Amino acid sequence: MEGKRLSVQAALKKYWPAFLVVVLIVGFLMSSNQKRILAVAIDGEVVGYAEKKEDVEAIIEGLLADAKSSFGEEVKIVQEIKYNKVKSNNEEVITPEQWKEILAEKLDFLGMAYQLSVEGKPVVWVKKQEDAELLIEKIKEITRERLEKDENVTVEEIEIKERIDGKSGLCSLQKIKSVDEAAEIMLNGGIELRKHLVEQGDSLWSIARKYNLTVEDLKKANSELKDDRLSIGQELNLELPAPYLTILTTERALVRKEIPYSTKEEKDANLWAGQKKVKQKGVPGLTELAMLIKRENGNIKEETILGQKVVREPTTEIVSRGTKSLPSRGGGTFIWPVQGSITSPYGSRGGRMHQGIDIGAKAGTPVKAAGSGVVTEAGWRNGYGYTVIINHGGGITTLYGHNSKLLVSAGDTVSKGQVIAYVGSTGSSTGPHLHFEVRSGGRAVNPLNYFN
Repeated sequence: MEGKRLSVQAALKKYWPAFLVVVLIVGFLMSSNQKRILAVAIDGEVVGYAEKKEDVEAIIEGLLADAKSSFGEEVKIVQEIKYNKVKSNNEEVITPEQWKEILAEKLDFLGMAYQLSVEGKPVVWVKKQEDAELLIEKIKEITRERLEKDENVTVEEIEIKERIDGKSGLCSLQKIKSVDEAAEIMLNGGIELRKHLVEQGDSLWSIARKYNLTVEDLKKANSELKDDRLSIGQELNLELPAPYLTILTTERALVRKEIPYSTKEEKDANLWAGQKKVKQKGVPGLTELAMLIKRENGNIKEETILGQKVVREPTTEIVSRGTKSLPSRGGGTFIWPVQGSITSPYGSRGGRMHQGIDIGAKAGTPVKAAGSGVVTEAGWRNGYGYTVIINHGGGITTLYGHNSKLLVSAGDTVSKGQVIAYVGSTGSSTGPHLHFEVRSGGRAVNPLNYFN
């Protein structure tokens, strides 16, 4: 056994150099056969892999030629482009179509352009100086169109308050705007960053209102806000609209305004006392004003009336007021509007004045007029639900509240004991009952003093 082990060791020692040579040769052959590709890097960042440098350069030259045709021969690429040979480790080689899309996004071309500044502050780049001149006219055109959407408005003068300067310089082509785009930027302005220190009584809603923002605007500028709670002394970021330009306009306008109508009362012996009826409906008049209006960024700063013409005179509303004596309410006393026990008396209740009595009754129980008179109100009244009010003459009125259904209308004449409604629980009520009030000269009095 020992002799066999020695013979194996001797064989390995004898053939080991030959085995090593074979391994090296195989490794060299495999390495030489591995595909090599180009890693394309822009400013040190690998953006893709290509088989041929010429393919990528051809696409770059094409993009550069397109840029020069639009922006002039001065256009150049300022980024550093490198091609490094690497062994392929299953990296995907990009097609020419894909390279065109990638390079159009990644490459930054510089060219000569014209920069516009407002009061010395750089705002926007356009292609050339001629575009700057067109831009001013475009701003005025947009302003005119916005104001003259009203066919009765004619803009006479448009003036830009701020000084606008321009100069030529090298600029990234991505920053260059068309005349239309630049006009919108100039008109809509930028963002002014400010701070607000939360004080006692502040809320997101009140702060937003103060700065003409929305609550959503505040939350967007303050991502740390998880809910609507604020702390006194807390600092909030504000992103406020800041127009670059102040546009002053003068316009002539024809403005139509209503002339309010007056109301006239006439006595009518055919109507019950306290009853009113519209005999002639009032109609507002109409006047046309020729005005000179001065605005600043669309907000009216000054109005001058140049002339006035009445288009339609107002029509006076005529209301007939009854003078006919009301029928007697029945021996000077009222009958009970419903039969039942008093569940809440007249007087102080829970720290507040209960101005009538509550009479317990089943839902649907008929409600009777306590005395003869004229219905002055029949409908929904906040708190009282469906309500009837009757004028009995002599300054005395009765009120019937929380009804489920009304059987009379305003203007109806009713007699003592006539069914006018059904008991319910409408309005602020916890259960079926009738709330009954008596008023003398408009002041609530104890109803019990008026019953038999």
